[in-house]
Amino acid sequence: MNNNVLKLIVELRLLIGFLGEKSQYDWWGSNFMGPTSEAFLVPVFPRSTMLARYHGVSEAAMLVHDEHIGVGANYHLYRLPDSVERAAAKEIENIDGKQLMGSVLASSDAALSKLKEWGAGEVDKAEGPVVVGN
Repeated sequence: MNNNVLKLIVELRLLIGFLGEKSQYDWWGSNFMGPTSEAFLVPVFPRSTMLARYHGVSEAAMLVHDEHIGVGANYHLYRLPDSVERAAAKEIENIDGKQLMGSVLASSDAALSKLKEWGAGEVDKAEGPVVVGN
């Protein structure tokens, strides 16, 4: 899979995960991306704190998405094929976590602005269900 696509998946998961946490929109009850989470994650995961945050928020979001979408023939942002999941977990090592936490994930407004920036382009719209991939 293309590294740009993997980077986009990881960043989308982090952005949506951050926005869905208890201190923002409370879609799921976690707070892995919050500023206080570092205090309890660093002693346990000193070299992989960002990876721990990523997995924590992804799992919390996956449970809620699975509850509403279901598990089975459908994929969603937090449940992708196993090969994509492994590649995305490796891609998190290439992301500057401190920079991301200090800028885009610093506030809900910054995260929403980033999402609006990504979604600013024109898209041809089709009526009805659309297959996005294999």
